[in-house]
Amino acid sequence: MRFGDFDAAFNRQFLAVGATAKLDFGKILVIAGSKGMTGAAVLSAYSALRTGAGLVTLAVPESQRSIAAGFYPEIMT
Repeated sequence: MRFGDFDAAFNRQFLAVGATAKLDFGKILVIAGSKGMTGAAVLSAYSALRTGAGLVTLAVPESQRSIAAGFYPEIMT
């Protein structure tokens, strides 16, 4: 099996086909972060997006919300 054949087989089996919505792939709430540790919270939320979650919400302390919101617009804060 060539590398390109593997990619095509993977795409057919694991990627969405047809009309779907982001909520079809699940919702995740990440509750994390403290002063000086906002990056870890954002990386956790971003990892959830990269692994296939449809909707990711990041709950951080109010004082850290503006920092967390500036990293990735796909993550809701």
